[in-house]
Amino acid sequence: MPDPYRDLRRIYGATSQVQLLKAQVSSTWDVSKRLQLNAQEISQLKSNINTLRPRVNALPNSPDKNEMSWQLTQSESNYQILLKAQDAKVRADIARQQQMAADLSARVAQQAAAAGDAARAAKAAEVAVAEANAAAQASRTPAVVEQATATASAAQKAANDAFERSMQPKSECFLATAAYGSPLEPEVESLRRFRHQVLDPDKTGHIMVRTYYVVSPPIARGITRSNTLRSMVRTLIGPLVNTFGR
Repeated sequence: MPDPYRDLRRIYGATSQVQLLKAQVSSTWDVSKRLQLNAQEISQLKSNINTLRPRVNALPNSPDKNEMSWQLTQSESNYQILLKAQDAKVRADIARQQQMAADLSARVAQQAAAAGDAARAAKAAEVAVAEANAAAQASRTPAVVEQATATASAAQKAANDAFERSMQPKSECFLATAAYGSPLEPEVESLRRFRHQVLDPDKTGHIMVRTYYVVSPPIARGITRSNTLRSMVRTLIGPLVNTFGR
C-alpha cells in the first residue's frame, strides 16, 4: 500500500519512528514559518500541532524530544501570528464592504437632497451613518475611521440641507413636514387648512402660529432624524389631519 510519509522520509531522511515523528514536526514548523496561509491551511496547521504534541510528550527525555518540543512551541507561536493576520484581513474585507455600502447610501442621500426629497435623504443618511460606523468599528485603522467619518458627515449634511430647504416659508408646517417627509404630502396640506381656517383668523391662534414658527424648526430637525419620533408626531396630529383632510 502507498506510504503516506514517503515524501517526509525522502526530504528528512527519516527511517525510525522517532525520526519520522521528528520529520513531521520539522515539516509542521516549516509550514508555520510561511508568511501567508489561507484559512484551510491555518486550520490544518493547528490540527497538526494538536496531533503531534501528545506524541512528542510521550517520548522519553532526549535531545530529540527537546528539539521537537521547541519546534512545536515555535509552530504554535507562528500559528497565533498567522491567525491574527487572518483575522485582520477578514475585518479589513468587512470594513471595505461596509464602507462601499456607506458611500452608496451617501450618494443616494445627496441625490435625494438634490431632488428635494427630504424624507428619502434622511433615510439614506441614516443608513450611511450606520454603515460608516460599522466600517470604522470593523477596521479600527485611522485611515478607514477618517474615511467613514467623512462619508457619514457628507450624508448627514445632504439630509440636513434637504430638510432645511423643505422648511422654507412656503411650508411653515415644520413639524408636519418632518413627520410626513415632504411639504407636499396631503396630510401637510390638511394641517395648512387648519392653520388658515382656524388659527390665523383668531388673535390668540395667530400668536400661537407666530410662536410655533420660532420654536418648531429645531424640534422638527430632531423629528426628521428619528423614525420613532416621526411615528409619534403622526399619531398626535392624526385627529387634526382626519378632520381637515375631508
